[in-house]
Amino acid sequence: MAKGLAQAGPISDMSNIEIRRAPIALKGRITELCRQTYDKHRDAQPYAWAANYFDLAIQPHLDAAFTDKHGKQQSESPTLFVAMKDGEFAGYLRMADWSSGIGGDLHIGSIEDICVIPEFQGQGVARALIEYAKELAEKNDWDNLVAQVAEWNVASEGLFEASGFTDQSRTYRIGPNRQARDVPAPSEKRLVSLHDWLWIALAVFALAATAFLLTK
Repeated sequence: MAKGLAQAGPISDMSNIEIRRAPIALKGRITELCRQTYDKHRDAQPYAWAANYFDLAIQPHLDAAFTDKHGKQQSESPTLFVAMKDGEFAGYLRMADWSSGIGGDLHIGSIEDICVIPEFQGQGVARALIEYAKELAEKNDWDNLVAQVAEWNVASEGLFEASGFTDQSRTYRIGPNRQARDVPAPSEKRLVSLHDWLWIALAVFALAATAFLLTK
């Protein structure tokens, strides 16, 4: 995870707001806030969000944000960042974690979630988090820094526009406004079958035979 990611520096024009990698001590609070954000989206657009989507799709990413590629727990996350205002946790920024690492070979950064604790709203925290994401994009030479904003979320739309983002695409939808059906749970990892082992053995034999002939 986070292959080749250069970390941005402090936000210079907001001296009382520090943005840094999220410590694992705040994982529980971030998870709680992230679920609240998800619930707001599901309440606003029930047809777009399955009831079990958070547990199956978002929670695993939050867990993976604090582990390295070997599954070892890390003390800080390379994809989650927290805003500390006057030393207090004020909000967080969650970046996408692509299979090649954040940005990585795709040369793109995606803002998945920005959340500001209610008592700190209207104090420049969200703007500071976005500016930090923009610094990450510049330092890591990403071709694109993107974010998806729901049609009903006027506040976030205005925030991104004020931060220099432009509307690049729209999603059009038709369908019932019922609650989306649950996402199917992923199947357990399949064990290698006898048939698979046969093909593996044949491939190894072929490679061994080729190597033997090349040495003759």
